[in-house]
Amino acid sequence: MSRHPVGPSWEICHKIAQGSFGKVYMGINAITKDPVAVKMEPLDVRHPQLDIEADIYMGLRGAFGVPKLLWHGHVDKKFDAIVIDLLGPDLDQLLTYCDTFSLKTVLLIADQLIDRLKTVHKLGFVYRDIKPQNFAIGYGADGMGTVHIMDFGLAKRLLSNADGRPRRKKSGGLVGTARYASISAHRGDHATCANDLESVGYMMMYWLRGALPWSGLKARNSVEKYEKIMRKKLSVPLKELCKGHPDEMIEFIQYCRAYTNEQGPLDYEFLRRLISQMALAWTDDDEQGGDLSRDTFDWFEPQVDKSWPDTSLPNLGDGTSVHPLGTGSTAQGSALLSTIAARAGWSRPQSSGSRGSKGSKYAVRGGGGEQESSRGGSQGDARRMGSIDGGKRRLCQIL
Repeated sequence: MSRHPVGPSWEICHKIAQGSFGKVYMGINAITKDPVAVKMEPLDVRHPQLDIEADIYMGLRGAFGVPKLLWHGHVDKKFDAIVIDLLGPDLDQLLTYCDTFSLKTVLLIADQLIDRLKTVHKLGFVYRDIKPQNFAIGYGADGMGTVHIMDFGLAKRLLSNADGRPRRKKSGGLVGTARYASISAHRGDHATCANDLESVGYMMMYWLRGALPWSGLKARNSVEKYEKIMRKKLSVPLKELCKGHPDEMIEFIQYCRAYTNEQGPLDYEFLRRLISQMALAWTDDDEQGGDLSRDTFDWFEPQVDKSWPDTSLPNLGDGTSVHPLGTGSTAQGSALLSTIAARAGWSRPQSSGSRGSKGSKYAVRGGGGEQESSRGGSQGDARRMGSIDGGKRRLCQIL
């Protein structure tokens, strides 16, 4: 499409994605020519989401790993639009580029996602839509080592009691992507911070296994499919789900499943220690250690005969784009596993009855790319919630 003005300083170049709640375009700053992403939604849409998403971006303004909101307003009296930093390919596109993710890369990703979600939760929001497509690295070579969180179309404020603890409340149905949704989300319970992290655990196992036991289930309709997925999640023991992979993965999901608000704040440091323990075990295992001379993500290595999924191109780089690092390998922008293990003085795990060890109080009784997403009760939530700040739709320049 021809360039179209958006706000006081930006122009749309072409569409790069079709999101759940609107279209995403690649744009540029008309003066500096810096690339940006423009997300648009018709003003007459039945259940508007973009105004809420803009307010959440404002609430997260300045948070590391969250794209910056540059502008929010109306375009041609037909669309609501936001302009944000352009990011690089998402984790699903990177998985396609790399074919598989190594344990090292999965751990590096998970360590960053815990930080991102902790920031979102501490600022008063629950995310509710964990899936690889909603996490992307930065644009260009300098951003290849940072995983960003984006697309807050299903996010909402955490409801709290007077004592400051989130309340439990039933929602109108499954919210999020069924493949990675927590068991609590399947039951329609009000979302908690632990639900987001439980979904991260399933996403990690998806990358490590290549598929999840509940993927590809046949059903007559979405309601039946979601019910089958929930029953499968409950019936598959975590030992079977995580078979052949670090035991800490079991502890990670167990803790998130068993967590209740009565336990107090979610223990993010415990979850990061589990990642640290897996990292230490991986680096000490000569058979699985691989090339330890560079601790980088798998996508740092240019793939033979594969085109880089460049988000600034209409076809996402199919047959046209070049890897940002060119040929060879580099440690630029990488996060070292040794840094993860050393954070906050973490050390090698000790064999004791500490939190998360086998038989601990966090053990759970009982069982332990697809179109499996649902808005569930989010539509009603959006109508009741209105603007996060209580304001009306506005035309605003974000400075």
